[in-house]
Amino acid sequence: MASDKERYRTDEKYREAIKRNRRERYRQDKAKSLRTISTKDVHKHAQQRVLKVDHPLGGGGCVAWEVPCLSTKEMGQVLGYDHTTMSRWQREGLFPKPIYEKASGPGRMYSVAQAHRIVQVMQHHHKTHQYLYTKDTHTIEQLQKAFNEGTEEDKTKTS
Repeated sequence: MASDKERYRTDEKYREAIKRNRRERYRQDKAKSLRTISTKDVHKHAQQRVLKVDHPLGGGGCVAWEVPCLSTKEMGQVLGYDHTTMSRWQREGLFPKPIYEKASGPGRMYSVAQAHRIVQVMQHHHKTHQYLYTKDTHTIEQLQKAFNEGTEEDKTKTS
Protein backbone atom coordinates (compact mmCIF):
# COMPACT_ATOMS: atom_id res chain seq x y z
CA MET A 1 0.00 0.00 0.00
CA ALA A 2 1.31 3.42 -0.95
CA SER A 3 2.15 5.98 1.69
CA ASP A 4 -0.11 9.00 2.15
CA LYS A 5 2.53 11.23 0.58
CA GLU A 6 2.78 9.03 -2.47
CA ARG A 7 -1.00 8.80 -2.76
CA TYR A 8 -1.30 12.59 -2.44
CA ARG A 9 1.27 13.04 -5.19
CA THR A 10 -0.28 10.56 -7.63
CA ASP A 11 -4.03 10.45 -6.91
CA GLU A 12 -5.71 13.68 -8.06
CA LYS A 13 -9.11 12.92 -6.43
CA TYR A 14 -7.43 12.16 -3.11
CA ARG A 15 -5.39 15.37 -3.36
CA GLU A 16 -8.49 17.47 -4.10
CA ALA A 17 -10.37 15.89 -1.17
CA ILE A 18 -7.48 16.72 1.19
CA LYS A 19 -7.33 20.32 -0.10
CA ARG A 20 -11.11 20.69 0.24
CA ASN A 21 -10.98 19.46 3.86
CA ARG A 22 -8.13 21.84 4.68
CA ARG A 23 -9.98 24.80 3.17
CA GLU A 24 -13.12 23.93 5.11
CA ARG A 25 -11.21 23.64 8.39
CA TYR A 26 -9.51 26.97 7.67
CA ARG A 27 -12.85 28.66 6.98
CA GLN A 28 -14.38 27.20 10.13
CA ASP A 29 -11.46 28.44 12.22
CA LYS A 30 -11.71 31.87 10.60
CA ALA A 31 -15.46 31.97 11.22
CA LYS A 32 -14.88 31.36 14.93
CA SER A 33 -12.35 34.18 15.17
CA LEU A 34 -14.32 36.57 12.95
CA ARG A 35 -17.43 36.45 15.08
CA THR A 36 -15.47 37.86 18.01
CA ILE A 37 -14.13 41.05 16.37
CA SER A 38 -14.84 44.21 18.28
CA THR A 39 -14.13 47.90 18.04
CA LYS A 40 -11.90 47.52 21.13
CA ASP A 41 -9.45 45.69 18.87
CA VAL A 42 -9.09 48.86 16.80
CA HIS A 43 -7.55 50.76 19.71
CA LYS A 44 -5.35 47.81 20.63
CA HIS A 45 -3.77 47.85 17.15
CA ALA A 46 -3.83 51.61 16.53
CA GLN A 47 -0.54 53.42 16.93
CA GLN A 48 0.39 57.08 16.84
CA ARG A 49 1.87 57.86 13.45
CA VAL A 50 2.52 61.11 11.62
CA LEU A 51 0.09 61.33 8.73
CA LYS A 52 0.18 63.64 5.74
CA VAL A 53 -3.38 64.86 5.15
CA ASP A 54 -4.82 67.51 2.82
CA HIS A 55 -5.74 70.57 4.80
CA PRO A 56 -9.55 70.72 5.21
CA LEU A 57 -9.61 74.43 4.40
CA GLY A 58 -8.13 73.88 0.95
CA GLY A 59 -5.21 75.69 -0.58
CA GLY A 60 -3.62 72.53 -1.92
CA GLY A 61 -1.18 72.27 0.99
CA CYS A 62 -0.71 69.42 3.38
CA VAL A 63 -0.61 69.47 7.11
CA ALA A 64 1.02 66.72 9.19
CA TRP A 65 -0.19 65.66 12.60
CA GLU A 66 -0.10 62.63 14.86
CA VAL A 67 -3.25 60.57 14.86
CA PRO A 68 -3.97 56.95 15.85
CA CYS A 69 -4.24 54.85 12.72
CA LEU A 70 -3.93 51.32 11.36
CA SER A 71 -2.05 49.90 8.41
CA THR A 72 -3.67 47.39 6.04
CA LYS A 73 -1.91 44.61 7.93
CA GLU A 74 -3.20 45.85 11.29
CA MET A 75 -6.71 46.25 9.87
CA GLY A 76 -6.51 42.65 8.70
CA GLN A 77 -5.48 41.54 12.19
CA VAL A 78 -8.46 43.35 13.70
CA LEU A 79 -10.84 41.66 11.24
CA GLY A 80 -9.12 38.28 11.45
CA TYR A 81 -7.80 38.19 7.87
CA ASP A 82 -4.29 37.98 6.48
CA HIS A 83 -2.90 41.23 5.04
CA THR A 84 -2.60 39.58 1.61
CA THR A 85 -6.37 38.93 1.66
CA MET A 86 -6.97 42.57 2.59
CA SER A 87 -4.70 43.77 -0.23
CA ARG A 88 -6.44 41.49 -2.74
CA TRP A 89 -9.87 42.74 -1.65
CA GLN A 90 -8.64 46.32 -2.07
CA ARG A 91 -7.37 45.60 -5.60
CA GLU A 92 -10.65 43.89 -6.51
CA GLY A 93 -12.70 46.79 -5.16
CA LEU A 94 -14.34 44.72 -2.41
CA PHE A 95 -12.78 46.67 0.46
CA PRO A 96 -12.04 50.41 0.67
CA LYS A 97 -8.41 51.38 0.20
CA PRO A 98 -6.87 53.54 2.93
CA ILE A 99 -6.47 57.15 1.84
CA TYR A 100 -4.07 58.61 4.39
CA GLU A 101 -0.34 58.46 3.69
CA LYS A 102 2.39 58.19 6.27
CA ALA A 103 4.59 61.28 6.29
CA SER A 104 7.72 59.12 6.48
CA GLY A 105 8.11 55.99 4.42
CA PRO A 106 5.73 54.23 2.10
CA GLY A 107 2.32 53.02 3.16
CA ARG A 108 -1.27 54.01 3.50
CA MET A 109 -3.24 54.04 6.72
CA TYR A 110 -6.82 53.84 8.02
CA SER A 111 -7.79 56.34 10.69
CA VAL A 112 -9.41 55.01 13.86
CA ALA A 113 -12.75 56.57 12.84
CA GLN A 114 -12.65 54.73 9.51
CA ALA A 115 -11.59 51.50 11.21
CA HIS A 116 -14.42 51.69 13.76
CA ARG A 117 -17.04 52.11 11.06
CA ILE A 118 -15.57 49.35 8.88
CA VAL A 119 -15.46 46.94 11.85
CA GLN A 120 -19.14 47.62 12.59
CA VAL A 121 -20.11 46.75 9.00
CA MET A 122 -17.96 43.61 9.02
CA GLN A 123 -19.43 42.51 12.37
CA HIS A 124 -22.88 42.62 10.81
CA HIS A 125 -21.62 40.80 7.69
CA HIS A 126 -20.03 38.02 9.77
CA LYS A 127 -23.33 37.15 11.42
CA THR A 128 -24.34 35.42 8.17
CA HIS A 129 -21.13 35.10 6.08
CA GLN A 130 -17.62 33.87 6.70
CA TYR A 131 -15.96 35.67 3.81
CA LEU A 132 -16.44 38.68 1.53
CA TYR A 133 -17.30 37.94 -2.11
CA THR A 134 -18.10 40.13 -5.12
CA LYS A 135 -21.74 39.02 -4.88
CA ASP A 136 -21.98 40.66 -1.42
CA THR A 137 -22.80 43.99 -3.03
CA HIS A 138 -24.82 45.29 -0.07
CA THR A 139 -21.90 44.80 2.32
CA ILE A 140 -19.44 46.33 -0.17
CA GLU A 141 -21.68 49.40 -0.49
CA GLN A 142 -21.99 49.60 3.30
CA LEU A 143 -18.20 49.38 3.67
CA GLN A 144 -17.69 52.25 1.24
CA LYS A 145 -20.35 54.33 2.97
CA ALA A 146 -18.84 53.62 6.41
CA PHE A 147 -15.37 54.46 5.10
CA ASN A 148 -16.58 57.79 3.69
CA GLU A 149 -18.39 58.63 6.95
CA GLY A 150 -15.19 57.91 8.87
CA THR A 151 -13.29 60.20 6.51
CA GLU A 152 -15.85 62.97 7.04
CA GLU A 153 -15.57 62.46 10.81
CA ASP A 154 -11.78 62.88 10.52
CA LYS A 155 -12.22 66.15 8.60
CA THR A 156 -14.56 67.62 11.23
CA LYS A 157 -12.12 66.71 14.03
CA THR A 158 -9.28 68.57 12.33
CA SER A 159 -11.14 71.77 11.45
